[in-house]
Amino acid sequence: MQKRTIHYIGLFSLLLLSWWITGCDNTSKYARQPSTEPSAAKPSATETVRTVAPKPPQQKSAAWYIRLKVKNIQTGQRFNGAKFGVLDRDDATQMYSLKAFGSIGSSGLDLVFQDETGSVSGDQLVYYRQSENGVRQEWPFTVRSGESNATIALQMEGFYALTSYVDSEDRIRFTETRTMDDPVLKQMKLVDSETGEEIPVMRKGKPVVYIFDMNGKQTYHFKWVKETEPVQIPLSGNRVFAAKAGLEKCRVRQSTANVSSGVPLNRDKPFDITTPPKAK
Repeated sequence: MQKRTIHYIGLFSLLLLSWWITGCDNTSKYARQPSTEPSAAKPSATETVRTVAPKPPQQKSAAWYIRLKVKNIQTGQRFNGAKFGVLDRDDATQMYSLKAFGSIGSSGLDLVFQDETGSVSGDQLVYYRQSENGVRQEWPFTVRSGESNATIALQMEGFYALTSYVDSEDRIRFTETRTMDDPVLKQMKLVDSETGEEIPVMRKGKPVVYIFDMNGKQTYHFKWVKETEPVQIPLSGNRVFAAKAGLEKCRVRQSTANVSSGVPLNRDKPFDITTPPKAK
């Protein structure tokens, strides 16, 4: 009897142990498993959201000048002393224009402006006008060459924005900044007064080089025009645009109206237009 009781107790113990092991395996299926989905990132209390403000549009310069240069392609002779522009002064022409030399001789080369308002007389080497917003303006000029059969290259050397200030001696001075992306350049064009041809002054961000023949004459006439709106000039078949060609690389072309693009530079420096007047 004692042996049978021990046998029952052992059997019961084995059944209890088996039930416990099986129960643990079954309940493990219902245990909460760790999530494998990525949790949403919480913004940091110190996190700063950075935004890029849109670049404000560049303003047109109220005072500026343009320097022009010409080159005799056959001989390599150059002239780059002529410039014109606007100042925010009613005496801009009388006070800041500079008269040109008289004769250039049989082998000379230069460029001079003509004042059609009567404010100054004779040809001008430096020619300023009062700035006028919303008004079409013209600067007539003449290329003079002692060699009447020369082929000439004409180019804008640069656009210079001007900022005035008064120095320690009460004189009006100007600081210039050379730039080739001033919005006013989009309103400009070159007009060949001999043929009526209109030429853009910029091409793909570079100043245009205009090549022409003197055609047996010693003078050739142009107009530099600033329109009230941006200028759109379609390309014609007799124009040649070369992205890397500048005045220094020009060679003789067959066409009398060839155009190529020069290479712009940038610089800043103070200068005097002429002898400046005393500030009042």
